[in-house]
Amino acid sequence: LLYYRYTTATPCEASVSRSFCVVRFLGTSVIPSFVVVHVAMNVQRALSAFRVNTTKQAIVTRVLILISFACAIVYGLVVYWPEPLDGVASYCTSISKYRQWRVILNIHIPFVVDVLNLVASLILWRYNKHKLRSQTSMGLNDKFARILNVHVSLNFLAIEALHTVVYAYLFG
Repeated sequence: LLYYRYTTATPCEASVSRSFCVVRFLGTSVIPSFVVVHVAMNVQRALSAFRVNTTKQAIVTRVLILISFACAIVYGLVVYWPEPLDGVASYCTSISKYRQWRVILNIHIPFVVDVLNLVASLILWRYNKHKLRSQTSMGLNDKFARILNVHVSLNFLAIEALHTVVYAYLFG
């Protein structure tokens, strides 16, 4: 699409069929799911930090991943369902002309959830670090789980912080 748009002689020739905009709509529909997946990872780390058994952790994490799929599908249907795909457009925007407020709301809600998720990750990291320092006589399995939680949380904090900063820069 971009090649076709930039190789035309006049701007009017750059118009493409609106049916090609479905690709843009699908790409935009997945963005909120990334935040839900980050929340799922954080919930799993919280369950691990509080020593919930692994079967319950797996169930909760899988349910949250299914919710992330549902978020993308519901968002796509709610925002882009009535969007007409006939005619031509010079540019496929990710904002529907019929449901602009839903798109704007869906930009702000994931940002707030992302910031809260970052704060929760910091709290979990500090909690696990505190438990490692304060409890000197814990079992080997518990100590390993805490150390693993601290390292995973620290590595993921950089990704979450970068995601939040980029989200704030692009949509803030």
